[in-house]
Amino acid sequence: MKTETQSKTTYQKGLTDQFSLFTLIKQPPKRNWENTWYPTPVEYYKNAFKINTTDEKDIALLNNIAYNMQYIEFLEKELHELELSSVLTSMLCKTYVITAASIIEGLLLNLTHRKGWKTSRTLMFKDIIETIEKRYMLQENPNTQILETLTEIKDLRNHIHLAKNTSITDHDYNNFDTTTKRKTGKLLYEILISTEISNETDIFDFLKNNTTNK
Repeated sequence: MKTETQSKTTYQKGLTDQFSLFTLIKQPPKRNWENTWYPTPVEYYKNAFKINTTDEKDIALLNNIAYNMQYIEFLEKELHELELSSVLTSMLCKTYVITAASIIEGLLLNLTHRKGWKTSRTLMFKDIIETIEKRYMLQENPNTQILETLTEIKDLRNHIHLAKNTSITDHDYNNFDTTTKRKTGKLLYEILISTEISNETDIFDFLKNNTTNK
């Protein structure tokens, strides 16, 4: 079982507001506003996805996916560049998994509509996965690991409900870590670069770090 770790400095009650987040940066640079980091522009993401925008709901979906892709970029930055306690790292990994799962759910739901596999817009994530599985397994040499990971991420996403637990050890700190985050990031990347999902792949290169063994 993991053990929660505190920051490297001694905690003193009432002093948490005296230091800025800048102190968490692993290698703090000199401030240069001309080189300030920003995520990939929303329009770049919107142009990358194969989402039919003839329906207003699909336009809203495309916008939401683009916004959440920017947030995934930001979470990647935080996890890579900030020196955080183990609890905060777990919570960031949880946010990452939930956000990535929502992106995947939206993309796959839209795919089922575009392909004419389903017409309902109120499908549960479980139903979407089952629909994708039926089509995917018809392919030659399907990668069943993707389907297994999809189900795992779907179950983890349900931990957005804080009271969803089955035992004393079934809590966020044990369920979310950098390994879970990398597995989620790898799945997200593999789905994003699919020719069924996007028109280009370079825009998602920031997720490649999740595809290597560390």
